[in-house]
Amino acid sequence: MAFINEYITEADYERYDLRKIIGEKNPFQPGYLFARDWTVDRDKEVFLVKIWTHREAEFDGWAFYWKGEWMFFEMRIHGIGKNAIGEIDWIGYLAKGFSLPTSLAPVRPDVIYAFEQSLTVYAGAGVFSTCSPCAAKIEYMADKG
Repeated sequence: MAFINEYITEADYERYDLRKIIGEKNPFQPGYLFARDWTVDRDKEVFLVKIWTHREAEFDGWAFYWKGEWMFFEMRIHGIGKNAIGEIDWIGYLAKGFSLPTSLAPVRPDVIYAFEQSLTVYAGAGVFSTCSPCAAKIEYMADKG
């Protein structure tokens, strides 16, 4: 199975303890569960989920889950490209603070590839996207805080 955009089921909220984990990572509304949908590859047990957003923040909060390992970071869209007939065909992302746990060092290329594939399928809006697929162009910046 490949990545798909879908609403998170009650069973998945419980399986991954999403209410607790995501609620703890929301700096603007602690305990608030922002996530209702995700981009998931169930066969590989990998998913991307937006965990918070705030009108005064430059970035949104995200989590990427890889087979039991969580990575929390901030990200925003910072570019959109269109093809000759005006359809969106790529979306640029700026990811801040995205880093892999040391336990994932041996599979780093696989994790990065899966992250990029999840963003390609996410296509700027997940279940609400009208652009599918959209190539993802990711720029990584170090977290300075």
